[in-house]
Amino acid sequence: MTISRSIFGAALLFVSAFTMCASPVGSVSGTVKDPSGALMPGVRLTLTNTATNSQVAVNANSNGEFQFLQLPPATYSLVAENSGFKKTTIPSVLVQVDQVTHVEITLEVGNLAESVQVEAVAPLLENDKSTISSVVDTRTIASMPLNARQYLDLALLTPGAMPSPPGQQGGGFNVAGARSQSNLFLLDGVSNMDTQIGSALGNFRITDAVQEFAVQTSVPTAEFGRGQGAQVSIVTKSGGNAFHGSVFEYLRNSDLDAADFFTNRLGGVKNTLHRNQYGAAVGGPIRRDKTFFFASWEGFRQVNPTVSSTRVPTAAERAQVTDPISQKLLQFWPMPNTSRPGSTINFIANVGASTFDNTGLIKIDHNFSDKDHLTGRWAEYQGTAVTAGVLPSLGGTSNSPISRSGVVTETHTFAPTLLNEFRFGFSRNRTFLTVTDSGFNAASVFKDANGNPLPGVVDGSKNLLDSGLPTIGVSGGYATLGTANNYPQGRITNTYELFDNMSWISPFGASKHSFRWGIHVRREEARRFLDSSFRGTFNFTSWSDFAAGMVNTSSFHTGSTLAYWKRYPLDMYWQDTYKMRDNLTINYGIRYEYP
Repeated sequence: MTISRSIFGAALLFVSAFTMCASPVGSVSGTVKDPSGALMPGVRLTLTNTATNSQVAVNANSNGEFQFLQLPPATYSLVAENSGFKKTTIPSVLVQVDQVTHVEITLEVGNLAESVQVEAVAPLLENDKSTISSVVDTRTIASMPLNARQYLDLALLTPGAMPSPPGQQGGGFNVAGARSQSNLFLLDGVSNMDTQIGSALGNFRITDAVQEFAVQTSVPTAEFGRGQGAQVSIVTKSGGNAFHGSVFEYLRNSDLDAADFFTNRLGGVKNTLHRNQYGAAVGGPIRRDKTFFFASWEGFRQVNPTVSSTRVPTAAERAQVTDPISQKLLQFWPMPNTSRPGSTINFIANVGASTFDNTGLIKIDHNFSDKDHLTGRWAEYQGTAVTAGVLPSLGGTSNSPISRSGVVTETHTFAPTLLNEFRFGFSRNRTFLTVTDSGFNAASVFKDANGNPLPGVVDGSKNLLDSGLPTIGVSGGYATLGTANNYPQGRITNTYELFDNMSWISPFGASKHSFRWGIHVRREEARRFLDSSFRGTFNFTSWSDFAAGMVNTSSFHTGSTLAYWKRYPLDMYWQDTYKMRDNLTINYGIRYEYP
């Protein structure tokens, strides 16, 4: 544990998979002193959102301390007023997600009608909680180079974070040695997870809509849960009293790229990559000081065929084939187009791959009064991705993913020291993977001597979902015909969530304590199918066996693979921030989860 400014943090937590009650908010705390350094109770402090003019006011407690809780991340101005002292204004107080901004104010003796403006406040270490975290703000997102504009790549700037090993599912990075599946992602306070495989819904292309995100790496408070990985809280932008917007186009094209050293030396051809990312974002008032909107859209178009090198049968090998079914299968292998001394590789070609998708987001904020604030946000992604196979016409897969996320949050202030936050969230993720030769009627090739389809072979005219060329493998390095036998497959996951969080400053008159507690209930459900080997799999131990039609092993699966599950997890937590002394703060709490 790191100790900063002699602040000690302790957390008593009970955590397990997929749990969170966290809010996408920050807070401000501080002290008010007179010129002699004595703490001043009763000072009136008013915090104003500079974009929307929404205000919240509190009085310093008997110890001269104050807190503003559950603040949307934004820039605020802070005004301190007390009889016999000049009014003091701090025009820029930055509030970030999951962070506590600490402000120390010293009032000058004078008339209240006089004012003092503090132009800058020296940033302080976060000394009110023990959580170790980093924040990536909108300026960093806009200024850092991002390949394919994936803003979460910047999470790698967090100490202890590193890229995930190839093939590991999850959020794309590991923290402190934990697997990426142990990371928890929240979008505006609600789950942004695929509950079926334990990874983030990484489809949303909302870089221009992200205000900031925080990455907690260790010692989380009781408000947070799940495993040992990072807790990532993403906050989207909101509109304000002024209109702001952007229009963008990002281009990557291999025609503009330089070839690498080895390609030039061997006289090779550069890999093809055509990528266009374009969109727009705009935010502003619907009704000044009351209702605001923000909307964004981004399109992504990428064509990136890859070079495939493999072995295909030569003319001499084709002449050896006597089996009638094997003879029909020869048409799916192209003829050799190259030769390499000492190598069986005799075919090189570009195989197609592409990604086309769109992401839209809209967010509405409404201030009913200084005590009630309502926020609603909806994001949707739809796309199509084609993955290349070994051969130009065979072996690829097509995916049609859809992701949706919505949230409605209502924040109510019962008193300056008692605040409640209610939130409803919904998220959906759909993945549907099929083979690129879907629709091919394998029954037209696999026939017996009487011309009847072989048992188990899928008739593409009757079963489009499981149609396609069977998986055919020939030992010796020959290109496999058909697609991997674990397709088609698909899944849909839905998560419905209800949150309620309460914050109470100076509970029961205990000015050194701040309580926070909450409950989180949700319904998680998943539907999936995995039609593995429904098209059939045939393996031959040699080319001569293939030529004679002698199958070594084969398999067919039939029936239904549809599966459905649901569960109703429940989480509850309570935590206290106990400021024992000016230089000693203790965070402790308890958490309960079922199941």
